[in-house]
Amino acid sequence: MGHGDPHGLHRLGGAPGVHVGADAARGQGARHPPRPVRRRSQAAEGPARARRADGTERADDGRRPRDLPRAAADPGPGDVPRDPLHAGRDAAGAVRDLARAVHGRGRGRRRNGVGAGVAGGAGVGTGVGTGVEGRVRAAGFPARKLLEEFDEGHPRSFDRRLLARLGTLDFLGTGRNVVFVGAPGTGKTHLAIGLGVRACQAGHRVMFATATEWAARLAGARAEGRLAEELSALDACPLLIVDEVGYLPFDTDTARLFFQLIAHRYERASLIVTSDRPLGRWEEIFGGAAPAMVDRLAHHAEIVLLEGDSYRLRTTSAG
Repeated sequence: MGHGDPHGLHRLGGAPGVHVGADAARGQGARHPPRPVRRRSQAAEGPARARRADGTERADDGRRPRDLPRAAADPGPGDVPRDPLHAGRDAAGAVRDLARAVHGRGRGRRRNGVGAGVAGGAGVGTGVGTGVEGRVRAAGFPARKLLEEFDEGHPRSFDRRLLARLGTLDFLGTGRNVVFVGAPGTGKTHLAIGLGVRACQAGHRVMFATATEWAARLAGARAEGRLAEELSALDACPLLIVDEVGYLPFDTDTARLFFQLIAHRYERASLIVTSDRPLGRWEEIFGGAAPAMVDRLAHHAEIVLLEGDSYRLRTTSAG
């Protein structure tokens, strides 16, 4: 061991920077000296990335990671790699959701006998009633009738000026009611639907149902202990239409439900009611609840009387 080599190592010529042990210096294994390790420069690697001291990456041309193509950049702390199976499952779920939405719109215009604008007591629907056509479908009209299509020459007695004013929908702005009274076939339902469609065209939500259907809905809400919630949910509709009041009498409990509906909307939102009985004969329909009900309904109401023969019978005879 040379005195100039205090650590027992010899530096071999021709391989600078590579050391071997003392045994190799004595000729044991010196036949095949180790090859020097070649380091590739970053310039030779072309677009390979270099990592800064703070852990971020940069390209040799000085671009920051966000300047690199997305495929070349490593996921950042907020990026969660998604496996193809998970992504496929998400796409399938989106397709199923879309199918459900389309299928729901394709169902009948009425749900539980009442317009689909309020879904099963869960409150007013938001997606169904968007746009004019959406509001018309959500209202649950049995047919589409327009005020312009009404045969004004049919009723023997009819206030045309009043109908023209109602067509401006001014009663909705003040929460007033409209009551159409007349014999069967005189156009009550046509006019009620016509005003309802015009309200939809003006941007209002509307719900249409017969008196029997409204009775079933309110009775169901009461049985489930959510009648107050149901009445509050209906406040989202500025106009409710109750058709065919008087064709069937109601028992005391159902009459009280109608009273609660009318009392709740009193001076708050509008009702359109059609009936074959004048208000003075509503005791035949609602019994002892009729006076208080009529008092609130008629206080802020336009009463439209229609007199004449049945339009349906007339067209049948003519055919």
